[in-house]
Amino acid sequence: MVKMEGKIIALLVVSMLMLLGNQVGIADFMPPIKANKTDLIAGGGGDGIGFNAGDVLIWIEDETVHVQFKTEDDWTLLESHLHIDSSGAKGDGLDDFPTTKKGLPKIGLFEYQNLHDSLTTEYLYTETVEGLHDDALFYIAAHAVVTSAVNGIESAWGNGIRFTEKRSWAMYISYPEIEELIAELGEEVFFAREPSYFPLWGIAYGGVPPYNYSWDLDNDSEYTDAFGDFIFVDGTSLWIPDIYNSIGFRVTDSIGQVAYDTAKTYFMDQT
Repeated sequence: MVKMEGKIIALLVVSMLMLLGNQVGIADFMPPIKANKTDLIAGGGGDGIGFNAGDVLIWIEDETVHVQFKTEDDWTLLESHLHIDSSGAKGDGLDDFPTTKKGLPKIGLFEYQNLHDSLTTEYLYTETVEGLHDDALFYIAAHAVVTSAVNGIESAWGNGIRFTEKRSWAMYISYPEIEELIAELGEEVFFAREPSYFPLWGIAYGGVPPYNYSWDLDNDSEYTDAFGDFIFVDGTSLWIPDIYNSIGFRVTDSIGQVAYDTAKTYFMDQT
């Protein structure tokens, strides 16, 4: 009986040790915190254009930024080019990116570059950043040359924010992911009687502060009539009394993202 109890106790101890070991093993292989994953888009850019050739995975462990290229289906890597702009961590925008005067990235000047054999499907880059803090913001351009038997050789970018709106589909990724920039006017309709000065106001959120605010007050699609998030406007010099007039509000954040909102004004003639 004593021997049987000893065996039972021994089995319980072994089971507990195995359970603890499994728990440690699971913890060791948990994904790192603050991991971002975005598509690796080949052949033309995002918004439903081009091919999804894989993923770009970004994470931070200790004071090291990790960026991993990973292809899928029959896509493989021929080249990879990476630039990590840590100026965002200091609030300086895209200052560290090698770009042309028109804002296009100079891929040949990216900090990290590699050629790969035609069977490469994954590649990991790391960069150590001393004094990294929890709310640091990075801008990362991840470019690759990829190939597949079906689609041939294509240029590919980690899906994110375009460097320019029109000239190129080249993109950079924010880490952590930046929330959408929103512009919002304080009213749907701004009313005013005498005196004829309208107070107009709007707010912005998301994106990357600080923000610049501009107004289109004469409905000509030019946002040069006033600046600031709270302004006073002389309605008699701009709008026809007793009808609804359209105004526009534009917000630009520190990395060039733009958002708009519109509203109406109604100036009541007291004469």
